Amino acid sequence: MLNKSLPVLTKYRWKLPNKLSDKWDNLQDKLSNKWDNLQNKFSDKWDELQETINYYLQTTIPDETHTFSTTLQFPDVPDEMKPIF
Repeated sequence: MLNKSLPVLTKYRWKLPNKLSDKWDNLQDKLSNKWDNLQNKFSDKWDELQETINYYLQTTIPDETHTFSTTLQFPDVPDEMKPIF
């Protein structure tokens, strides 16, 4: 049985490494493409997040011209006009 299969093995002996090599190259290309796509998506999302954070920081943090108070202050109102709770 081994003698009959030996010619087949020798016949395809040199083709097998080439096929494996091709498959390995294809697999590496696919993985490389997927990795690049993942990095691009992450980079795009990271840029969006940074823009959002920067916008938020620019619009919510007061600069020297604005003064914000942490306590709520009401104007003085005569007692007759104050609501009764």
